[in-house]
Amino acid sequence: MQTSLLLLLCSLAGNAHQSNACELKLGGAISSTGKHGIHGGYGWSLVSGWTLWAETVNARGGLQLPSGKCTVRLPLDVRDDESSSSISPVVLEEMLNSSHAAFADLDFVIGPASSGITMVDAQVAQRHQKILFSSGASEQLYDKGNEYIFSTLTPGRQYMSSGLELLHSKGARSVVFASQDRAFSQSVCEGANKTAASLGMEVKGYFVYSVGKSNFADLVYSIKTLDADVYAGCGHQDDVTHIIGNANVLNVNPKAMLVTSASDQGIVKNVGVQYSHGLLSPTQWHKSLDFSDDDLFFGSAAQFHETFLARFGLPPSYHAAFASAAGYALGKAIEAAGSTGAAAVITSLRALSVNSFYGPIAFSGPGDTSGLLGTMPRRPMGTTQISNGTISVVAPQEAAAAALIYPLPTWAEKALMLYPCPEGTYDDGFSSLGQQKCTQCNPGEYRDNFALVCHPCPAGEFAKSPGARICQKCPATQFQSQAGATACIACPAGTYCPDEGSDDASPCPVGYFCLANEAMPVPCPAGTYNSKPGAMNVSHCRPCDPGQFSADSGKAQCEACARGRYCSGIECQSCDLCPAGTFASLGNQSNCTSCGPGKLTYKQVQVHGQQEWLPAVGSDSESSCGCDRGMFANPSGDCEPCAEGMSCAGMGIIVIEQGYHNLVRRPDQVYRCFGDAMRCPGGETGSCAVGRDPTSLGCSSCLAEPPHSPGPNGTCEKCNENDSWAAVGLCVLVVLGLCAVYAVINGESRAKQKSSVLLIGVTVGQLVSVCQFFGVLYAFAVQWPEPFASLLSTLMLLNFQIEAVKIGCAIQMGPVGIFTVKMCIMLFLVLVMTLIHAFNVIMWHGSHFRKRLPALIGTAGTLCMAFFVSILSNILAPFQCDTHPGGLRTVRAYPTVVCWDPGSSSTHMEMVGISLAFATIPIAFLTVSFFVIRSFPRRMLDGDVQFQNTWVFLFFRFHPRSHRFALVLLGRNALLGISPVLPDAMTQVGLLQIILLMYLMVTLHICPWRLQAANILDVAANAGMVLMLSLCALFIDNVDRTAISQICCALFAFLLIAFSTALLHGMVSRFLGARRKAFDYFLCHHKAGAGSFARLLKIKVSARSKARVWLDADDLKDMSLLFEYVKSHTQTVVVLCSEGIFSRPWCLGELTTAHLNGIKTVFVCFPGFAWPGEEFMNSPARYVTGLEVLTEHGLSEEMLVSTLRSLSDLPHINLPKFVTGAILNGLVDKLGSGASCGQIAASSRHSLSAKHACETIILADHSNSEAACTALILENMLHPMGMTDAKRMPKVLGADESVPAELKQVVVVCSSGCFLSPVMMRALIMAAGCKATVLPVISEDSFRFPTEELYEQICSEAPKPSQKGALPLKGGYLARLVKSVFNEIAVVVQPADYSTTEQILKVKAEAIMTRLGGPLNKLAEPEMDSLKDLSGPFNTLAEPEMDSLPLLFSLSLNLSGPFNKLAEPEMDSLKDLNGPEMDSLNTCHPAFDKINESL
Repeated sequence: MQTSLLLLLCSLAGNAHQSNACELKLGGAISSTGKHGIHGGYGWSLVSGWTLWAETVNARGGLQLPSGKCTVRLPLDVRDDESSSSISPVVLEEMLNSSHAAFADLDFVIGPASSGITMVDAQVAQRHQKILFSSGASEQLYDKGNEYIFSTLTPGRQYMSSGLELLHSKGARSVVFASQDRAFSQSVCEGANKTAASLGMEVKGYFVYSVGKSNFADLVYSIKTLDADVYAGCGHQDDVTHIIGNANVLNVNPKAMLVTSASDQGIVKNVGVQYSHGLLSPTQWHKSLDFSDDDLFFGSAAQFHETFLARFGLPPSYHAAFASAAGYALGKAIEAAGSTGAAAVITSLRALSVNSFYGPIAFSGPGDTSGLLGTMPRRPMGTTQISNGTISVVAPQEAAAAALIYPLPTWAEKALMLYPCPEGTYDDGFSSLGQQKCTQCNPGEYRDNFALVCHPCPAGEFAKSPGARICQKCPATQFQSQAGATACIACPAGTYCPDEGSDDASPCPVGYFCLANEAMPVPCPAGTYNSKPGAMNVSHCRPCDPGQFSADSGKAQCEACARGRYCSGIECQSCDLCPAGTFASLGNQSNCTSCGPGKLTYKQVQVHGQQEWLPAVGSDSESSCGCDRGMFANPSGDCEPCAEGMSCAGMGIIVIEQGYHNLVRRPDQVYRCFGDAMRCPGGETGSCAVGRDPTSLGCSSCLAEPPHSPGPNGTCEKCNENDSWAAVGLCVLVVLGLCAVYAVINGESRAKQKSSVLLIGVTVGQLVSVCQFFGVLYAFAVQWPEPFASLLSTLMLLNFQIEAVKIGCAIQMGPVGIFTVKMCIMLFLVLVMTLIHAFNVIMWHGSHFRKRLPALIGTAGTLCMAFFVSILSNILAPFQCDTHPGGLRTVRAYPTVVCWDPGSSSTHMEMVGISLAFATIPIAFLTVSFFVIRSFPRRMLDGDVQFQNTWVFLFFRFHPRSHRFALVLLGRNALLGISPVLPDAMTQVGLLQIILLMYLMVTLHICPWRLQAANILDVAANAGMVLMLSLCALFIDNVDRTAISQICCALFAFLLIAFSTALLHGMVSRFLGARRKAFDYFLCHHKAGAGSFARLLKIKVSARSKARVWLDADDLKDMSLLFEYVKSHTQTVVVLCSEGIFSRPWCLGELTTAHLNGIKTVFVCFPGFAWPGEEFMNSPARYVTGLEVLTEHGLSEEMLVSTLRSLSDLPHINLPKFVTGAILNGLVDKLGSGASCGQIAASSRHSLSAKHACETIILADHSNSEAACTALILENMLHPMGMTDAKRMPKVLGADESVPAELKQVVVVCSSGCFLSPVMMRALIMAAGCKATVLPVISEDSFRFPTEELYEQICSEAPKPSQKGALPLKGGYLARLVKSVFNEIAVVVQPADYSTTEQILKVKAEAIMTRLGGPLNKLAEPEMDSLKDLSGPFNTLAEPEMDSLPLLFSLSLNLSGPFNKLAEPEMDSLKDLNGPEMDSLNTCHPAFDKINESL
């Protein structure tokens, strides 16, 4: 019943809360988890005590303040601090600091469940000036001078005062203290020590033990030896448990035990009734204390106990009691202060002095003798004593409920007193034999070890059988109102029993119905109600009527629908808002009233600080009806759709959007402000930017009276006196600029013009083009944002936009006049340039106007070329029309001119006529340019320099081979100028991108500009313009998404076709191309051993057949494609097996690729070539460095081994020792016939001079096959040079051939060691005897020019005249002979070099042929003593390996020592190469005529 009453009071308080003047917000960081957070524990008790006070305040209507009642917000704002002193202040800081998201805006703070945690939380509360009610008794909390902390707890020093005083009065004269090593515990014992001293008691000992100690045997033994009357312990309940156990074992029996934390049933349960008997403990509060409230707020201590137990189901601990007492004190202080402000409440709390269920409440203030602030140092503490399991207050004596047990019985006596009968039985007396008789408790009674006799079961409980140890609680759905019951009663229908142990059946509340034997009432469903208590079934729940509702279940009454809502049926659970367009002006409505067709209901709300009408539902008045958003009411009251640019917010409110304008006389006609949207700020009808004429279409004109000119941000500014001079100043600048342009263009001859000047001119021209491109962008139908719009507007000066110089301030003109002036600007520029030209000709060129006409044409053409885009875009301006929302079209550049509407005015047609007339200028310019460019090649062949100077603006920037590019540039500029005419911005942007991309591709393909820097600049500029156009698309409004989608599909189809074509090409190449590959032969060779031979072989194959030969120097552009050529594009791989070929990783890769792909392979073996051995084949990586490069191409060492092992099975062709043209022809024949093995026979010996008359021979060291091949390459490449005289055709002198008698010229192929060859030296001597001239050719990079050491070696090792077989040559002649070879600058011809292509060889051959056709130095003629034995050694082939050959001289073939570097062709002279002794070699020896005869 009490619980039901309390819930009812709380409900009433909640309903009354809405009208209260204020609402207190209390909360704090309190443990709900951790050691203080268990249910029933410290933290729970605190929150429960404060909650009970708040509920009682609200149930009483709130606190009485002058401004009205003040209630407490429930539930309390409690945040878990996890029983942690580090977490709690952080949580409280977030609650009190408004910068945190968890800000709670508390009025007062409830302290945490610990003195230690309260210590840090108090600092947070003090910093935020919030009063904190502490639950800590430690005096350190209150001696810091913190005026914001209060507590209803008695400080620790007073805990044992009343107990010691009582014991002293009963005869106790000595005491021993034992304190836990904690601040609070020591505070208690120190205070008790002072009390004992003041009473005159002897303190026999004072012990301090550590926290967590569990074995107190040492301490207890010490206490035993001291034999004190009283043991006083300051610790926790666990300490008491352990000390009792140790004292029992050691038989330590003090006369009294006064300990902390033993004032509740916890210690009885821990040690039992017998051992807890007589235990004294201080307590802050107990239900048996004789304390009461002055105003009966809670009543007495016992009444508070019952109220708390009924509310929370557990008896209140002293923590809950002092929490409720703190709330009681707060309420009294607030009412006394008449305010909730912290300062006022602090003053009131310090002055407070009231009686309560908790005892007298009075807080210490500043200057208190205790030195403590905000606590109750003189509040008397209670002392309890346990007697047979029952806890009663024994001190102070005025509040005592039981007499003190002193002295205590011994432990043995306690055992005898409590142990005789088991639970469930009781002692009914002693038998005659002195034995105790135990009798079972009767049904309805119980007894446990906490009692000595049987007690009747309390109401709500029962004991069905005798001998009950405990009583059973009545289950939910049953109750028992009588004590000593043996059974419970089922709750009847109309009542309910919600809890176990119910002592009464609660009547079913209103809004509910209760079935029989039910624990809880069943709420009436939503949409129904029950206004009478005691309902027995659902039929007592009645449905709500139309216009009423019941939102939740369990309602006692239905509520009427509010205004603006309705409910059309019964059992409504909610009332619906009246839909938009309807309203309900009264409450309790079953339907809403319609506003009328096309109208909605609106509500005025504040949005970003402004009042706006927004569509609303739930309207409660007809005044909220108006036209729908996007509609406006016409004069007849009907709603019509708003046009584009009009913002109809409903309720008849019309706002013109920014960028649009309408005329006052025609508010329904909206014009879009194209170009600069800022000139139309929007808002009310007819609104324009400052200085704009509101009567002009789209605010396009500035006010005429007084004159205005365009200003910043779409405004117009009043003209001042200086504005008229802006146009004059611009004209002056233009004239000066034209003078500068004329001076630059005609200042110096093109032949003298430096590349830097050309680059400056090109850069300026491209800069002007880019600026005009931006002008074209400005003319697009795009609304450009700032600051880009201002930038474009500034650059429009280059597009002849004279409005920028405030021309309107100088002269008032209409659209036709302004358009005509713009058309004449180019004519004005040409006229000024003509006058400048005339002045120049008269002053400095003697009035030769005809002669200087090219200068005028070139300068005027440059102007037309530079401003071609501007000229064309301005001419086409009348054709660039924008469409307004109403369908009206106006000229984009002249918004006041209506397009193609003769009915409005003739202005547009006049402009069209002027445009067509001036269009002849760009057409004529394009036509003339076309014919001039077409005739350029012919004029250049005629050497017409004047033609080039005349039309310099078309050609001087471009490379001669790209002269037609001027047409491409003109075409691009023409399309740029035409693009704004297109109807919509998306088409304009798309076309312009295509134009620029095509132009970009052409530029990248041909690189037309004379300077590479200009090419790069042009590409960069156009790429930037393409990117700019891509970004431009982001600003386009009203994009036709369907058209864009179709274009994307077309582009996708184009890409699909392109990829399909490429795929088809690849498949055709793969499956059909295998029949005919790109190359018939692939020459695999080692450059050092067969580079020249490979080049010669390619020449021979190409000359004798149409076969295509792959050679790396000619055909390899990408190293990664090397093996692709082998496997995909080659019919036959020809391997030139020279020494070292298998040491090259790339050669091994080519062989392996051919082997893996089944490509036919032919081996051509050079003399002395040896196949790799077994060890090499098994592990090529040990002998070849760099094989890792093949891994990137998927070739492993296992593949190489497999290929090498197959070499012995493959056929090969062997070459003879010396290479001749006949041998090469034979090899080519074998390859052509498909033969892959055999021996090429050596050519027969013959004398060149005997068979052919030859004036030019090519001399090489035939023991060096590469040098011999170089000679044959020269022979093959020099023959087709066009000589008609067969005698002058250069021929290679074979190793076994003699020098022809007709010899005039010798081409010496210089290779390493060539001048140590007897055969070659013999031929040189014979050629010198023929007075032949010489041309040296360097064939190897390793060749070094002979040094003085080599010359001395030649002279010293030559046979002496006295030796048999020696020629009668004078000493030192051979050295002078070699020196004479290099009197001519050598030509470098190195076929084996990687960079030597066929084209380079042709150039070298042409150079040699040119040199042979000019004068050359002769060889040094021999100086001989006699002519005997001349024929001997020269008629025999001198082979190096023969020992008996009568040698010309004998030299070592191994050279050592330094050599000079090869003389490069670009040197000016080599005349100092051999020294002054070369002059002595110019004398011819007449005896050589006879030498030739004998030879």
